[in-house]
Amino acid sequence: MGFNLDQFLSNKELSVAELDEFSVSLELDLTEIKRNYAYAIANLKRIEIQIKEAAKGEDQKQHIVGLQQKYASFASSANAIKKQISVIETNLMKVGKKKASIQRKVKKVIDEKGLNKTLGLINSSLLINVIEYPVIQEARSQIHNLSQEAKQKITLVEVVAYALNRLPSMYASTKDGYRHHHNTATGEFYPKIIETVRRAIRVLLVGDPLHDSSDIPDEVFCDPPGLLSRLCQLFDRKQMRWKEVPSVLHSLMPDYSNVDLQGEPLPETKNSFLSRKDKVSDITSYLKRSKLRSVASNSNNNSDDDFSSNLSWKSEAKEAERAEMQQQIFQIYTLKGKLKYINVTEKFIMVATLHLMAGITSDEVDLVEVAAHALNYFPQTYVTTERGLTLLRQKSYAKLPEYIEQVRKSFARVKYSTRLLSEPLYFAEFNLEYQEAMTALATMLDRDDLSPDNLIDVIKTFIE
Repeated sequence: MGFNLDQFLSNKELSVAELDEFSVSLELDLTEIKRNYAYAIANLKRIEIQIKEAAKGEDQKQHIVGLQQKYASFASSANAIKKQISVIETNLMKVGKKKASIQRKVKKVIDEKGLNKTLGLINSSLLINVIEYPVIQEARSQIHNLSQEAKQKITLVEVVAYALNRLPSMYASTKDGYRHHHNTATGEFYPKIIETVRRAIRVLLVGDPLHDSSDIPDEVFCDPPGLLSRLCQLFDRKQMRWKEVPSVLHSLMPDYSNVDLQGEPLPETKNSFLSRKDKVSDITSYLKRSKLRSVASNSNNNSDDDFSSNLSWKSEAKEAERAEMQQQIFQIYTLKGKLKYINVTEKFIMVATLHLMAGITSDEVDLVEVAAHALNYFPQTYVTTERGLTLLRQKSYAKLPEYIEQVRKSFARVKYSTRLLSEPLYFAEFNLEYQEAMTALATMLDRDDLSPDNLIDVIKTFIE
């Protein structure tokens, strides 16, 4: 059985390198066959000349017949070679088309990954959709009361995304804004949340034959909250602050003592010793600073407790509310990466805000407040799958002019409105911890090129 090119090209595992190798083989064959064709044509021309010469003489009839038969034989051979050339050139064209098709697919994957990574690097962690937390809590409660069979048919993140896409946005960037939306969501609006979550569960239990179970790619979660969630998973930690990451990694560091096979110390230069000493000093300093901050925080809390004991029950309630708020905000800070969901509208509104406010200082107007104001004018687009992300990213890109126009209106509204003094949420504190942790990790891992893009891979390689 001969070689079947179409069957070869139908192989879905074919790579560009394999096609290049096959093309080189075909081109070598083509060069050889074209050489044979040139010889055949030369022989035909030579015989044509011989026939003309023979026709001039007498008694050359038999000789001419022999030459004509020879000519026919060479002509048949030349035609056969020409057909071979045509077949090889057709095959080369097919291989070229297959190669181009693979390259287009590869480019699409690369572009897709690049777009996802771009979305992932957009840091929208300075604001919060307050309604997310009560929706997640209610979804957990209702799923807990389902039968075991029903629980296997749905996931928490799908219920949450479905419900959030059918509830109004409640974005906030300050503590007062958070309190306002939180009181609304957990008070008068809570029956609506209960009903929407219940409807989400009913719909998802029915099922969808076109349901896509592919997770959102990891590169989408390379902003500080997403990276922290991925590190929690990597370190098998339920919850962790950025300031704890260097300590956790430090506990996994192997003993790098320099000894030879007999256990004797290896010689080292003064410079190398000082270099390592400096690095250890840097790491130790960071860990001490983190510990001191924790101690100071605990001390302040203790002082506050001592002071609070002399205050009224209102002050105690206010302190409890503050602690609860910080805990809720930190949980939401990391939940998107843990549950693997994102709000595509949120990302694109941040893009529009950054685009319009380039060059504007925070003294003029708060960028995060503008984004929060604009977001509350749009229905949200939470996604939990790669296919959903691709679809809604395309739709959001088409709506970008609309987003930009709303951000422009929100900018004017925020800029000229009476600004009440209100404390920002705790995200600035979380992000400061992230910056300090990244500096410490770069020193510990001896990687000056450490970035959000390669952090997870670098740490994976280190601990493996």
